[in-house]
Amino acid sequence: MTIITLIVFLILVLLPSIPMALAWGTMFKQDASNIGRRPDVSAWLLLLITTFSFAWLLAGLLWAPIVGLNYTTQRYAVIYANLVVAVLDGILSSFVKHRIRRLLILSATAVAGEWMYLAFVSYIV
Repeated sequence: MTIITLIVFLILVLLPSIPMALAWGTMFKQDASNIGRRPDVSAWLLLLITTFSFAWLLAGLLWAPIVGLNYTTQRYAVIYANLVVAVLDGILSSFVKHRIRRLLILSATAVAGEWMYLAFVSYIV
């Protein structure tokens, strides 16, 4: 593994994981302090969707067949579906009335950018 590959891999892992981890920490801290109040379901759902999409991307980076075999329709369908979900997640995150709105938007945008990068690489290679 070359240094450039390692740097790209670290950027792909760290870029969305930092705001996502901060958002999860804020959500758990906020829910622990607001026992008895109604949780913000939309923020939880959007964060969960972003996290699952990012986990799928990481699994695909470590084991490529989970996204789909090279040059198959399944691979492109998974990539484009996750890209659309991440973009919609970022758009819907802008309507959330919660203090983690910026973290949701940032992590969804980073995940969408990574799915776009994966689509570009899959198309070129």
